[in-house]
Amino acid sequence: MTDAFGGAWWSIELPEGWRGDQDEDCATIVSPDEIGALQVSAFKNEETVVTEEDLNAFAEERLDASAVSERVTLGTFDGLTIDYTESDEDGDTWWREWVLRCGRILLYATYCCDVREKGTEDAAVDAILDTLCGHEEHDGDSMPEGVDDEEHDRPEPDDDDDDDDDDDDEDA
Repeated sequence: MTDAFGGAWWSIELPEGWRGDQDEDCATIVSPDEIGALQVSAFKNEETVVTEEDLNAFAEERLDASAVSERVTLGTFDGLTIDYTESDEDGDTWWREWVLRCGRILLYATYCCDVREKGTEDAAVDAILDTLCGHEEHDGDSMPEGVDDEEHDRPEPDDDDDDDDDDDDEDA
């Protein structure tokens, strides 16, 4: 059994027991064991489709420069992925990152866990991301069909924002 979860411009299917929570910056998805966290943020270009140049520019700003990227297709999205280990004073962290596009939507996803748990949830995370579906025609004011708005802490749109000069909108 799976549950639909997502933002205004994207959706995924969560396996039984996995849960998703949404705040104004991103969606966070965790397994019942809470080994790691998958986080997803989406941006919509109101003018044109996300180009290869847009994808690469975003990736250069976000992805670890020392890691080698690979091309991927996940559901209706395509783009780049990398994985690497990061060390700091708190220990070693296993990271996986994706920069993906579908039409006018650019999606940035990360997964991280303690390096000792590396690979434990990779198959499940891959299966979840394989269900990615873009909803670029969606207006962003409500959840897409099939995604239950009542189950998610999605912020209400800000009606006071009359700034039409902003080319990119953000949606978690």
